[in-house]
Amino acid sequence: MSDIEKFVSTLSSFFDNIGIIIDDLNKRGYQQLSPQQIEIMKTYVLSKDREYLINSFIENTEQYWNDLKTKSEQFFLDNSASIFGDYSNHENVNSLKFIFSNDSTGQPLLDDATKDIIKQYLHSLIRISIKHVFHSKNPTVDKQMTENGNFKTKITFKSSKYPTIKITDHARNWDVKLW
Repeated sequence: MSDIEKFVSTLSSFFDNIGIIIDDLNKRGYQQLSPQQIEIMKTYVLSKDREYLINSFIENTEQYWNDLKTKSEQFFLDNSASIFGDYSNHENVNSLKFIFSNDSTGQPLLDDATKDIIKQYLHSLIRISIKHVFHSKNPTVDKQMTENGNFKTKITFKSSKYPTIKITDHARNWDVKLW
């Protein structure tokens, strides 16, 4: 399965789980979003070109990958619209902001375990994106033995796609094996 296929599959499952969470919240009286809105959003988003989906995710989120790794809930409240760009700029479909918010008494709408599920989906999307960026840059990996018998890895990229993304730094930070 290609990086793009993995990304779309994970994104689809992400929407499915968001819909389930929203349905549970609706049953508890929180009606700000409906599962039907999430399904409409899913259908709309997944109807887009698959490469466009992953590329727009990368463009919208790469600057936040370190924040997303730390699982900062404040990040989700402050920047949730940035994660899916144009798709979540409307308050009535900004499910991440809703999910990570508190009720009128200041209590979180969701328990930590449920929030962690959402964060893990985003982490998966980022890890897949890291591999996609790496493969899109058309890398050549050369392992050379040093004088002391250790191996040194040199990576050269044949493509200038994603020129500002320091992909090996991201891979190291996210523990993503690139080759």
